[in-house]
Amino acid sequence: MFSVSAKPFWKTIRLVTLVIASGFILGCGQRELTREEVLANAQSAALAGDHATAIQSLEAYLQEQPGAFEVIDALAFLYAESGDSAMAAFYFNRAAEVDPAQPEYLIYAAEALESIGDTAGVIDCYERYLQVQPDAAIYRKLAEAHASLGNRGAALDAYLHANRREPNGTIQVELGRLYLASGNRAMAQTWFASAAQSGEESRAAGLLGLLEIALLADRFGDAETLVATLDREFPEFLDTSHLAQTREQLAKWRQSQDEAAAALAALRERPTSPQAEAQTEEPAPAESIESTATELSESLNEVAEEALTGGPMPLFPQPASTPNQESRATSQSPSSVYDELVALGRQQAAAGAHTEAVRNFQRALARNDRDPAVWRDLSQAQFEAGQDYQAPASATEAVRRAPDDPVNVLQYVRVASRTLPPNRILQELERARSRFPESADVALALGRAYDEQGSRRYAGRMYAEFLRLADQGHPDRPEIEALLNN
Repeated sequence: MFSVSAKPFWKTIRLVTLVIASGFILGCGQRELTREEVLANAQSAALAGDHATAIQSLEAYLQEQPGAFEVIDALAFLYAESGDSAMAAFYFNRAAEVDPAQPEYLIYAAEALESIGDTAGVIDCYERYLQVQPDAAIYRKLAEAHASLGNRGAALDAYLHANRREPNGTIQVELGRLYLASGNRAMAQTWFASAAQSGEESRAAGLLGLLEIALLADRFGDAETLVATLDREFPEFLDTSHLAQTREQLAKWRQSQDEAAAALAALRERPTSPQAEAQTEEPAPAESIESTATELSESLNEVAEEALTGGPMPLFPQPASTPNQESRATSQSPSSVYDELVALGRQQAAAGAHTEAVRNFQRALARNDRDPAVWRDLSQAQFEAGQDYQAPASATEAVRRAPDDPVNVLQYVRVASRTLPPNRILQELERARSRFPESADVALALGRAYDEQGSRRYAGRMYAEFLRLADQGHPDRPEIEALLNN
């Protein structure tokens, strides 16, 4: 049964006085009862355990007075008390419609619908509530409801809203899981790393998420470091998780690495006779570790595939280099691969190949996720490719890494315009304006937002502020000067 403990059973009524008054009136002659008398009689019946009579009398009154808020309120809680969650939700919704100033009735309705498994109804109630009262806790509940229905994009959006208002490690773990389920390992790794740094309650789950990504990417050295950290800080946590078989997998990998290293060392210790040198020129089986790593980096496409599943682990150092790692470092440095992927992504974006650009930006970020400009480029490419929920998430990452750069904030607002209502866009821009009062571009964006809403007076003020702040060579200056002159 859902809880409505946040609100009393119904409004406080002078029960004794009203019951006596109604009895006196009935003794003197029949007349139509007042609303207070109907409520008092219904409460008296409910206290006696006769919910059916109380409900019947209230609904009869409501047929004559359909907008009686106190009666609707009483019916909602009576049905909740009697265990009829569907009817309780109906009247809670009706109460919210009659008095929009009390959107909390939508939360009561959502709780009632959740108790009977109507998740679509729960989502509708929470979304209506959030239009009136944005709240991190309700965004989180909305995200959970969307996730339970498999609405991955909507769940991501709701979790991002919740985390933006109240950063929370548990929410960041859920973001990591959703991005991982979507195949976006770069973003998943970022959120798991944030969760691991957010606090004790989310650190273990964040480390486990990073471990899962390392295993998927065949980065077993990183996986060993993560397992050691989990064992040191959270004993037995790994063994009770869905990655409990990791130890056996890593033991086999470590054994193969040790055997390969021993074989390579033995080869290097052979006598250096002309015949031996001639033999070592042929690739021996033990050298296949190095040759395979070298072959992987022979072309940009192959290296890009490696980068998609590789990349630095944000929190942990690399273990001691193995022959495989040494060979890979000499074949092509990570920074050069990263630079080539970023350059390729920008070329593709400029040519209109936005989906391909998204892929290469993600590959670059899998190697190095610290540059806010690349997150911004990824966000714009996703926006152009129609990835409406992913684009704001990437822009949020740019803001998180460079919160004092108004360009990143404006990028978020731009790409969020497809998923946020106009009033929210104005709120975000007003917030940006308060943070960056000397930014000409922020003033211009706010002016245009007001203009689109038909608020010409406020738009004109922001346009004038833009002209005050902008350089004479600003490319938008002639357009705004013409607007104000007209």
